[in-house]
Amino acid sequence: MCRTMDKPEYGIVWQKQNRLTDLDFADDIAILAEEESICQEITTKLEEQSAQVGLIINREKTKVMGITQRPSSQPIAVAQGNIEYVDRF
Repeated sequence: MCRTMDKPEYGIVWQKQNRLTDLDFADDIAILAEEESICQEITTKLEEQSAQVGLIINREKTKVMGITQRPSSQPIAVAQGNIEYVDRF
């Protein structure tokens, strides 16, 4: 992941002292965060940096899933609009 994504609060705790921020699969990425506000921040940074090389986040193909709770009243969004929340993939 790029340097600007390397903040101590990004990602989830992984193996006691490490943090896991994302999982990459071919042309897909799964962003991991413990808080919705951090998820939005990472999504915004990803969108900004992707735009620098001519890539966009396709809102229709992008989904948000919470593990322990339903989303707050403030959905995760990209420039095209709010990202749909799903219960499972």
